[in-house]
Amino acid sequence: MRVKICESDVEFEAVADLLVNHLYHGRKKKACFNDLKEMRKQGWKLVAIFDESKKASVAASFYIGKRLYCGKYIQIENLAVVDNLRSEGLGKEVLNFVEEEGKKNHCDRIILDSYVENYDAHKFFFREEHYIRGYHFNKPLNGKPLGNKE
Repeated sequence: MRVKICESDVEFEAVADLLVNHLYHGRKKKACFNDLKEMRKQGWKLVAIFDESKKASVAASFYIGKRLYCGKYIQIENLAVVDNLRSEGLGKEVLNFVEEEGKKNHCDRIILDSYVENYDAHKFFFREEHYIRGYHFNKPLNGKPLGNKE
């Protein structure tokens, strides 16, 4: 398997570059990089597949936790694939890697959020046997609307 758990700043920078160019358009790379590093301190892991030039082709973050409604879970976030590499199985490869991590860690399920307007991602997750369980509500506490610019 080509999926690698990211450890170095160079890898985190490559993933931040992927995320700001293919998922969080308009977000500053430095802010994304800093947030990824902070997430790592909170227990999140970052995985990616890198091309021969060390650029991230696909990446995702995941976290293991426990909730009353679902038991022990692995949560995947920020799954992004370079636009021209979509439908080549890279997203599935990363999703399978995270699923195996969940199984190794005795998780009961994999959970994720997907923006309502992200229809292509919904089709992908339905194909991978995920289903919609509910709504994810949020309310800004800092006066800023939810967005991806920083």
